[in-house]
Amino acid sequence: MAASELQAESDGVLKQPVGTLLAELGVNASEKGYDFSIFTNFAKVFSLVGDVKVRPPVP
Repeated sequence: MAASELQAESDGVLKQPVGTLLAELGVNASEKGYDFSIFTNFAKVFSLVGDVKVRPPVP
């Protein structure tokens, strides 16, 4: 639902969503401070990336 609303508000910039939009936020506290992280599949859902083949790194 959120993906469809984002696409509608983008004035044609974003393509039709092709999956479920996911977002993950993380917070980790340590003695040195806080670490924040974020993950989203925004580019994949809105077809902003092509068919990128992922290969393991070469040693």
